[in-house]
Amino acid sequence: MDLALYTSTAGRCVLMPECFLPSTESERRYGPLRRCGSVHLEEPVADVLWQRVLADLERRPFAVLRRNDARRLLEAVD
Repeated sequence: MDLALYTSTAGRCVLMPECFLPSTESERRYGPLRRCGSVHLEEPVADVLWQRVLADLERRPFAVLRRNDARRLLEAVD
């Protein structure tokens, strides 16, 4: 799965499928979003936090993370 990473003015990171643009809901909740990268995620994943992100993406078009959690996840993928 290809995911795009956005940062928000609210201090959160927002992940969404690469083919999506930020939704009105995500920008309303977290302020303007700025794209700052992307990641290719091979499934299945064993990491509990990645599992939570994927579960969030099944419920809505984006997943929200604290910056430290996003940094840890992205470092684990590389």
